[in-house]
Amino acid sequence: MKKILFLYLLLGSIVFLNAQSNANLLSSEYKNALRQEFYRLVNAHRRANGVRELEVHKRLEEYADIRAAEQKARFGHTRPDGTPAGSGWYNSQNFMNTRFAENALSVHRLNSDPVAAANYIFTRWRDSPGHNRHMLYNFSPPIQMALGIVPELDSNGQSVSSGAIWATGFDEFIGILPDTPAIIGQNAYFNSLYTRVVIPPTITAISFGAFDASKFLGSVTIPASVTSIGNRAFSRCDVLVSVTFEGRIDANNFGSNNSFPGDLRSKYLAEGPGTYTRQAGSNTWTRQ
Repeated sequence: MKKILFLYLLLGSIVFLNAQSNANLLSSEYKNALRQEFYRLVNAHRRANGVRELEVHKRLEEYADIRAAEQKARFGHTRPDGTPAGSGWYNSQNFMNTRFAENALSVHRLNSDPVAAANYIFTRWRDSPGHNRHMLYNFSPPIQMALGIVPELDSNGQSVSSGAIWATGFDEFIGILPDTPAIIGQNAYFNSLYTRVVIPPTITAISFGAFDASKFLGSVTIPASVTSIGNRAFSRCDVLVSVTFEGRIDANNFGSNNSFPGDLRSKYLAEGPGTYTRQAGSNTWTRQ
């Protein structure tokens, strides 16, 4: 079965940089220097945190530029025509097994020094927990990255609001959770990029919103050690199609408010441990 592209949404931010600019911002030399410094910073950051370096993807750079330009018309992770941010990448490349994710930024008065501009953009994302988490994800290879940057000048040749997009293209990303603490905390993996999650048998509880909005999560196994699942623990996991329960969870300890998409909670309470699957987009689960 061919896979479908999904979009991971990261909150963008609007920032201001007190430096004026000129037509040099529009040159290919400026853009190339900015990109190279940004890529160097990202991979140095990843090495320092024990994760593999990323490769630069030239075709993805072209699409990242398109997304950066679109920020002026509609800032965020929806394209001006209302389609998801990755729709153009998917349609043009037809990579059925590739997910698309992005960080977005709007920079006012882009620094005319490309190294300084790259450092500023990188620092803004590094200092934002959600954006930084994206930069440090330990994807399964291959994993590509690209920076899109579209400087804008006003009629006087001064720098105005410019869009920046850091994009990644990836296939699978398996989350192997740590043995401790024993409880997966509230919103601990909210909006994660995991495609599959391995929960160790030391975990006893999955708290409110633990994996909420993990839009790539396709499968998960709940070990027998887990005796409590909170409300919205797997809410908005739109592509979650396989869940295995290895033990029993009492109804009083199983959140009734969107703990999983569809009718999985009620099916599990009626039919017990086992693997439950559904068709993508369906709210009806079936025990295998």
